[in-house]
Amino acid sequence: MNRTKGTRQKQARGLTMVDAAIIRSKVEGTVRDTRDVAMILVARDILARSSELVAMNREDVQFDEDGAGTVLIRKSKTDQEGMGAQRWISPDTVQALKKWLLIAGIDKGAMFQAVTKGGNVKRGTRLSTTDVYRSIQRLGSMVGLDLSGHSCRVGMAQDLTDNGAELGAIMQAGRWKSPTMPARYSERLAAGRGAVADLYKKKGVGFREDSEERKPLPPAQDRRP
Repeated sequence: MNRTKGTRQKQARGLTMVDAAIIRSKVEGTVRDTRDVAMILVARDILARSSELVAMNREDVQFDEDGAGTVLIRKSKTDQEGMGAQRWISPDTVQALKKWLLIAGIDKGAMFQAVTKGGNVKRGTRLSTTDVYRSIQRLGSMVGLDLSGHSCRVGMAQDLTDNGAELGAIMQAGRWKSPTMPARYSERLAAGRGAVADLYKKKGVGFREDSEERKPLPPAQDRRP
């Protein structure tokens, strides 16, 4: 009996916290840039799917006195009953979002609206999921990153793993019902914390002692005396 071999799906490049900071420092500051930066920061903080981003309304966001805020995700892929979920956003994200809302003059309705090539906001025109993908891809291309519509979710899952978050907590943050995808997103980081990697790190075998990150040494034949 022949078995069909599985094909490993290519994983989207994660948009990490470091990547987001680089993008913020490089973008030109146009109206579209302002919208897209606010959008990727919100997407990262709440691990939003493109469909969740385009469905957001200004009324779904609350700003807190401490500078942070919350976003209500009214309905998502894994919440077909529409029970909704409140998610926290950071002060940096709030600052970027407020800047976009002020420039766009948005006080109700769709939170992320279309912008013309001339830089004018198309009042009331909600973005599509394709628009979100293109916006993320455009920002990535500005700093040499190949990003996709899933990059914000992947990147935050990776950052959470790097910060020591357990898989269950990551699943809750990203509203995953199954551990399969978040585990895949963070598997490379997890591999670096596995038993074999831990052994070599503890023994200091093949790592530079003068580096905080203890980067692996080059192969023996490439080392200079």
